[in-house]
Amino acid sequence: MKRFLILTLIFFGLLISYQTLRVMNQQKYVAEVNVSQFKDKLLKIKAPDIFAEKNVIDTFKNRYKANLKFIFSKNDAEFFSKPTEDANLVIFPSFAYSSIIKNNSVYHPDNAKIPNLDKLMDTHISEIQKSFSSKTGFLALPVAYIPYAIYFDSQKIKPSVNGKEYFNKGYKIALSDDLGSMLAVARFLNLPFNNKLAESLKYYLKKDKTVFFNIDNLEEAINILNQSKPDIILAPTYLKAFFERRVGTLEMLLPEEGTYATYYLISIISDMDFNLSNVFLNHILDPLIQKNYSDTFNIPITNKVSLNTMAPVLYNSLKMNDPAYFSKMLILKDEKEYDLADSQFKKLKESF
Repeated sequence: MKRFLILTLIFFGLLISYQTLRVMNQQKYVAEVNVSQFKDKLLKIKAPDIFAEKNVIDTFKNRYKANLKFIFSKNDAEFFSKPTEDANLVIFPSFAYSSIIKNNSVYHPDNAKIPNLDKLMDTHISEIQKSFSSKTGFLALPVAYIPYAIYFDSQKIKPSVNGKEYFNKGYKIALSDDLGSMLAVARFLNLPFNNKLAESLKYYLKKDKTVFFNIDNLEEAINILNQSKPDIILAPTYLKAFFERRVGTLEMLLPEEGTYATYYLISIISDMDFNLSNVFLNHILDPLIQKNYSDTFNIPITNKVSLNTMAPVLYNSLKMNDPAYFSKMLILKDEKEYDLADSQFKKLKESF
């Protein structure tokens, strides 16, 4: 993903500069605090690299006179163990929630310092109340989620809103080389998520018509795609801009049946600089900061006010115009489900 981020940040350099000015000119969603207390302090966030977007860092420093340091996670499984870095906050996939709570001192945020909590979509407020809170309040807040989408050339393939239509007609298929692509296909085809999933998928994913490509090595991925010339590509939505630049004009579809998505939460895991940590929670939930994540990386976010200034074509394509769609997504619940998905994906790959 790092190679992709470098390319993306270069491509969106002008956009980021414009967005920085725009965000700096709006103050209604900024936490009302005495910023002098934060001058030159350093806040550390352990997170996947996609959340270390330049505009998020620059505007935080300009607003609150404090610095941010992102400590990148190597993979999702890393969140199952206690973070070794001295971090103040952690952004993590929701299936690691129980492990984060078990292995860390997790602190309830101070809601009074997070006015942007009121701007969360009702779907996500319900989700954190149900799954990510204790009797005394929230323990994690939702930042964004990354769905897996179908990409295709509408000049060659007749479009359909149903994902299963793309997987039962003998098309050549390219899948991102991770368990997310497998789970997305399972959701499209309404296959049960159990220890027989890999075997069930063999009927739809034929050896001679299926290739895998590594989303963490996109130059190699392009070579594979150019050689195999697939009809269908299945990959995370953040690759849309990359495909447009390097593959060609492709339609992106989140099918009617739903898809797989990784849901990302944020928690405070240190009482050092606790007030500044709460300020950062408010910052990352800011409508224009959230909008910037969608604009730059093409991922759905959790703040409903962001939609007011977002291009309708973007929030429509990401299904943020349909609150019920989130419930159709397959989201792994815990480490046990992750381990099952991981083992089934390894079995699937062994058959190719």
